[in-house]
Amino acid sequence: MDNTKILCAIDFSNVCEQIAAYAAQQAKCSGADVILLYAAPSLIQQYAEAELPHQYFQKIEEAQINRAEQGMKELIAKYFPDGKAVGLVRQGYAADIILKVAQEEKVGMIIVGTNGHRGVQAFILGSVADKVIKLSPVPVLSVRPCTKTINWNTFIY
Repeated sequence: MDNTKILCAIDFSNVCEQIAAYAAQQAKCSGADVILLYAAPSLIQQYAEAELPHQYFQKIEEAQINRAEQGMKELIAKYFPDGKAVGLVRQGYAADIILKVAQEEKVGMIIVGTNGHRGVQAFILGSVADKVIKLSPVPVLSVRPCTKTINWNTFIY
């Protein structure tokens, strides 16, 4: 475990910039490097039973990965101008990928966002954050994004 590395899982949802900003602030305060990670879902695995040819899914997955890599570059340029962050795009189920990368990179902390699903919705959809929290060998910071604008410079550490 390396306390100078933070793994920040992002999903390119409308709140991922809040998560990236939070990771940047944590890194600034601790002097840690950040690994931004996006786990691209495998459409071929999800729709293995579909009658569409795999080449169709491969093209969609390639486009998805290319967009994610470009989005990762933009997030890094915006929130980590000091160059203390790298972006990774991996394919597979998000919780499994997050835990695998955390182990490979020997990170000291994982930051994940949570969407706040409750009850039946959480049961049906499952929760990546819940699985990571339960199975991670390192501390996990679960961030529930807020709708208000946050001035991160006002936080006292």
